[in-house]
Amino acid sequence: MVLLCAHFARNLAYYRAGHDRLTKTSPPFWRTVDGNFLDMAVLEWCKLFGDQNGKHFWGRVVADPARFKSDLLGDLGITGAQLTGYIGEMRDYRDKFLAHLDDLAVMDIPPLDQARAAVEFYHRHVALYEAAAGDLANLPTDPASYFKYCYDEATANYARSRT
Repeated sequence: MVLLCAHFARNLAYYRAGHDRLTKTSPPFWRTVDGNFLDMAVLEWCKLFGDQNGKHFWGRVVADPARFKSDLLGDLGITGAQLTGYIGEMRDYRDKFLAHLDDLAVMDIPPLDQARAAVEFYHRHVALYEAAAGDLANLPTDPASYFKYCYDEATANYARSRT
């Protein structure tokens, strides 16, 4: 599950590092790469927060789901209803544009700051309260630092290329 948090952070960092560099005349390769990073970030997030029956869903991983949810809501500064609505936005993007290309005229990309904050909270919680010694070996220990590392890596690579 922490591995999924890292995959989310990496893909979001790569997406953010490149997205603002793109223009309507950017080569299709770079526009596709950009979209793929976004799509993978959303898919990983939905595994962690959007699929209650999924193996990595927080409610199936943490020892005290009620406490985790309360702490998550407090950390994000939102209500349970707002979290449910946000999960719906992320799932709609996943379901209507990734898994199936529905006939919607507009692709609504959910704001991703809240997704990032939720993943960072989940990662910290697992690292502090759920993981046993050695469980997180060779995995990023600080999601914010890992995001920055990936963002800087992507920025350097985009700077060497013609996006």
